[in-house]
Amino acid sequence: EPATRHGQRAGRADVSAVAAWLGRLGATADRPVMVLSENSPVHAAWMFGGIAAGVPVCSVSVNYSTLGVTDGEGGFQRLRHVVDLIRPGVIFAEQGAPFAAAIRAVAPADAVVVSGAPDEIGPAAVDLAEVLARPDVDGVGRRVAGLDPTAPARYLLTSGSTGRPKAVIHTQAMMTGNTVSGAQAMGD
Repeated sequence: EPATRHGQRAGRADVSAVAAWLGRLGATADRPVMVLSENSPVHAAWMFGGIAAGVPVCSVSVNYSTLGVTDGEGGFQRLRHVVDLIRPGVIFAEQGAPFAAAIRAVAPADAVVVSGAPDEIGPAAVDLAEVLARPDVDGVGRRVAGLDPTAPARYLLTSGSTGRPKAVIHTQAMMTGNTVSGAQAMGD
């Protein structure tokens, strides 16, 4: 079970598996990965896997999916806004049932949905185990070396307290700079 795996090797393998899968899928920077899950090691694997593949990642508040059914006409208005804003090519929901209604309501028809519980989402959903089955640490390492430092790595959503959320771009260089400064401040 991916969510129970621990350790640097398992994490590196999972990140490389996500990145390699995104590469095989043909995922591109103009169609980001949208993550609809709570914080977990698998969520982190998708975040870092997308970054390593050169495909930006946007983690969305769980509330947008689980409380959104009562959000305005047709429901899920904030989540719909995020989908319209970033146009995800891949949607990841670690758990199926809590996110199934939201995915059915807002997912673009051409988006690939991945879940640890694909049967709870629908017949077209890809099983997370299939994604994590083919790690490629060396291949992804070579891919990372060729990333454009000015390219978007993540889209961080503002709170939306003054209206609809906005997507703030964090580039590859910004992510690297944050990592280096953290290491300098706290060590390994």
